[in-house]
Amino acid sequence: MPVGRRSAEGGPARHAPGRGRRRPGSRLARGVDRIILTGASETAALFRSWKPELTINAETSGKDALVVTPAADRDLAVADLVTSAFGHAGQKCSAASLGILVGSVYSSERFRRQLVDAASSLVVDWPQNLSATVGPLTEDPSDKLRRALTTLEPGEEWLLQPRQLDETGRLWSPGIKSGVKPEASSTSPRCSAPCWA
Repeated sequence: MPVGRRSAEGGPARHAPGRGRRRPGSRLARGVDRIILTGASETAALFRSWKPELTINAETSGKDALVVTPAADRDLAVADLVTSAFGHAGQKCSAASLGILVGSVYSSERFRRQLVDAASSLVVDWPQNLSATVGPLTEDPSDKLRRALTTLEPGEEWLLQPRQLDETGRLWSPGIKSGVKPEASSTSPRCSAPCWA
């Protein structure tokens, strides 16, 4: 531990970054009373399995949604949805990957056109292009992620179908699904993609 690094109570604070499949956390978990973690729920459960009485403060995976009611400023709602859903290629932990459109907003063709127009106008490219507003996926898409970007479940339709934009498989145009049911795979917290449902 670097000299001068102390916890809020004045005792030593330890940092154990993960390294691939190695598990430096198992030794650390046994030697501390509390762990603060940002990561998957499975990671928190793994720490708990090493030391059941361990206190864990964690930000774990979830799905963020924006609710748009008829009283909303629809222009602002479209801007917020598109910025949140597709910034960071939809892979930021706070990305709004679900939209709940209430009442007349859900049935509004104008709102849907605005949403599709705003999302399709985003510039998707590598960071070297300073005009890019959406960058690449952080890694090659997993099978689950590729399915989210290419497959519809019963009752769903594409308002805007995502397209792979280069040979790396990491640049994808934004996608928007409609008719997504609560139990659909698109609502899984473990699938972060530039695809909004």
